[in-house]
Amino acid sequence: METLVAHIILPLITCSMLFSCLTTFVAFVSSQNVLQSNPDAPVISLCLLDLCLVVLFILQHKVMSTDRFKRFLEYCGITVVERLIHVAVTSFTLMTVMYLWEPITNPYLWYFDTSERFFLWLFFLLLHVFAWTIMFLDALTMEPLEMIGLKQIYNYHMELGPPLQYLPKMLQRCYRSVRHPGPVLLVLALWVHPQMTLDRLVLSYLLTWFLWSGYRMTTRQYRHVSHWLLEAREEVVFHTRHQVSGGRRLDSADSGCEVEYSE
Repeated sequence: METLVAHIILPLITCSMLFSCLTTFVAFVSSQNVLQSNPDAPVISLCLLDLCLVVLFILQHKVMSTDRFKRFLEYCGITVVERLIHVAVTSFTLMTVMYLWEPITNPYLWYFDTSERFFLWLFFLLLHVFAWTIMFLDALTMEPLEMIGLKQIYNYHMELGPPLQYLPKMLQRCYRSVRHPGPVLLVLALWVHPQMTLDRLVLSYLLTWFLWSGYRMTTRQYRHVSHWLLEAREEVVFHTRHQVSGGRRLDSADSGCEVEYSE
């Protein structure tokens, strides 16, 4: 009973926190309204505070992603909801960072006032909408239910194994090292902005370093993942056409694909 309650309440809490965190983060990164900094506080103190907040988020994310921490949770009997806990704590940490964040409007690297320049405002708006949309679509191709932790609970109650074990081994290794959808687009949203204030510079630099330091996909892995996704798409097309044909068997020439799994 306790397990069933935990597998219902924790997903609801985690999903609500994740949704709130993501919507707040999109506004935090893409808003073109510059908040006023505290005039009484010295710039160095505000800068150190923002720096510590970003480092706190990076350390939390790094520590909870290590095998040692995962083995500790496994030792404590926490296996099925391990990913849910990771997502919930990460969302809470990022929300804390944004809540305590102190803007520093002076000095700045560049500043373009878009409040009276409609086309410039529209350019940055469309650019950020494009970046977030592609990131969202990219996340949909990376096993989003497993990435959040919901599929682990489903497989547990269906008496199945961990979701990743049903994927090709090369794809498993890629997902263990790269679980951030659209890192290039996030870097684009961070740096291509009308106002590059000192606090945004700290945020952009550290998050860019954090994303690229953990991006360890080789060219061979990229080609393997692309090939696997193409095969999966062709297999879906094959089964769809097979059902539409009323159960008539379609060969590879009819379906336009041949699915061969290398692993």
